[in-house]
Amino acid sequence: MKIPGCGAERETLLDYLRAYRLALELKCADLDAEQLALRSVPPSTMSLVGLIRHVADDWSDDAEDADWAGAVADPAVVADAWRAWREEVAFAEQFAAGSPDLAVRGPMRDALPSRCAR
Repeated sequence: MKIPGCGAERETLLDYLRAYRLALELKCADLDAEQLALRSVPPSTMSLVGLIRHVADDWSDDAEDADWAGAVADPAVVADAWRAWREEVAFAEQFAAGSPDLAVRGPMRDALPSRCAR
């Protein structure tokens, strides 16, 4: 029996991730490399292409904050960022699909309200 407000953790997690991925894609839709690399507020290095690289875990041990600092207005950098992001999304989806039910792992199961206990 499924109790309202106590959905399966896997579905909740996947829905959450898909919604945020879609939001990122929509925010970046139809923007060119220059627009994607535009910094939010100087001296910040944050930009949309930097966010794509950051979420894709596209970084380097050679440079601090390479995912942000390396986010330049270059179509090749943008294409590489999207490629890395898509690979990370595919990996995460495959991992979640093949992992055991998240409810049986860790102390979070014990932290559920009693009405959600299994």
